Amino acid sequence: ATTVKTWDHMEVLVPNALIFETSFTNWTRQDSIVRSVVTIRISRQDDPHVIRDIITDVLDKSDEVVSDPAPQVFLREIQEPLLEFELRYFIDLSQDRSRPATRSKVLFEIWEAFKENRIKPPHPQHDVHIVSNFPKSFDMEMKTDD
Repeated sequence: ATTVKTWDHMEVLVPNALIFETSFTNWTRQDSIVRSVVTIRISRQDDPHVIRDIITDVLDKSDEVVSDPAPQVFLREIQEPLLEFELRYFIDLSQDRSRPATRSKVLFEIWEAFKENRIKPPHPQHDVHIVSNFPKSFDMEMKTDD
């Protein structure tokens, strides 16, 4: 059997027959650069060009995000109440980087940049329909005790 150490530092024993018969992903065999993808939604009231520039600036200034390959910011979707962006950036795991820790740090930095620029998260639109199902003969009478 082959022992594989997981990201959680657990050891998994894999029978050699499975190693040679089944494909698997090794994220760091050739190098230690891995990609992260993050989705961010903002209000449609905000200028998407400004949002892109703010996010790009945060990614460019982050020590954890590598510059080659360069980070990317895409406008993925335009919906009624919001705009959806997709961020793609790379980190180097050999620099003692953690994908979840880096993602959290990047999101906190984006949050602060949005706050400085008065960018707020979208609020979903809610439509309220009031339907009266009372029969026309229904009369509401106020009864009082005499």
